[in-house]
Amino acid sequence: DFVASQIAIAIQRKRDEDELRESEEMFRALFNESADANLLLDETGFINCNTATVAMLGFKNKEEFLHKSPWELSPERQNDGMLSSIKAEMMIKTAIENGFHKFEWTHTKADGSDLPVEVMLTPVHIKGKRFLYTIWRDISDRKKAESEIKQKNEQLTRLNAEKDRFLSIIAHDLRSPFQTLWGLTEVMSDEEEHFTAEQYANMSSELNRIASNLFRLLRNLLEWAQSQNGTLALKPVVFTLSDLIEEVASNSAPRA
Repeated sequence: DFVASQIAIAIQRKRDEDELRESEEMFRALFNESADANLLLDETGFINCNTATVAMLGFKNKEEFLHKSPWELSPERQNDGMLSSIKAEMMIKTAIENGFHKFEWTHTKADGSDLPVEVMLTPVHIKGKRFLYTIWRDISDRKKAESEIKQKNEQLTRLNAEKDRFLSIIAHDLRSPFQTLWGLTEVMSDEEEHFTAEQYANMSSELNRIASNLFRLLRNLLEWAQSQNGTLALKPVVFTLSDLIEEVASNSAPRA
């Protein structure tokens, strides 16, 4: 019985060792072959990482950054303006308290450029010691797409504002000459018998002049709109200011 029990214990121990070895090999494969950066973090800094981490940061090998703290591989401040050293401690504390924490972070690559990543921290215990199992996921493409969408939205907002302003200007600038045109045609239509042929001809000539001015005004407004969105290049010309003033006064005279 004694020999049989010892054999059973030895067999069970061998099975446990085999299962532990298989589990370790599986974890090692998942850790090393993951496309995301996988790291182990303790109080001394990063103590291990996979090849994806080295490639993501642009280092030659992992020994170049092992035992460095997360903030030593980051810009001085994060995007929200908080010091990386302070924010990293906060994120680590949150992960330990909650058992998991996911957030966005900006690291610094070997060439000095920024690397935006999504970080997942999970506390794990190995041989009685606590580590933080860390995963980085490169979100550079996502951040670039978000930036492009933001720029497009800002552009659309600006274009809508310019459109509204353009419509407001058209309504304001065309109202006065159209009122003059409307008033003159109304007089000519309702009181035709009270005018001589010469007066009627003069009013017809005035109508033509007002219509011509309206067309020029509309063309100028359209050109102004093109200049606002950058499709029309500015070409300054020399002109006589007094002539322009006389033209404006002449256009305003009928309504006056």
